[in-house]
Amino acid sequence: MARDVLVAPTPAAARERARAVLGRNYVQHQHPNRVGTIQMTSTKLEPTMPDEAVTVDYLMDNLWIVGDPSQCVEKIHQLYEESGGFARCCRSPPTRTMRDGTRRACVS
Repeated sequence: MARDVLVAPTPAAARERARAVLGRNYVQHQHPNRVGTIQMTSTKLEPTMPDEAVTVDYLMDNLWIVGDPSQCVEKIHQLYEESGGFARCCRSPPTRTMRDGTRRACVS
């Protein structure tokens, strides 16, 4: 099981950053390559929903873990309970190289 996680000081900041980082990648790369595939179906809470309904907002609300620290902890605990548990929670990559060459932690 894998989940994108984005933590920021406030829920609004987390959603804004998730839209810019995770959302851009989803819109430009993942969505076009997943339409009509099992990968797209696996992102849906209801398998019969249309692929077009799997938007960045849908992913932030239902699949990705996006929020302030307490929200993210709560979502991870909920995922743990719903999934029957997991051995460890990994973060990859721990830092990201920005376009200007600076390095930035993925969790702020």
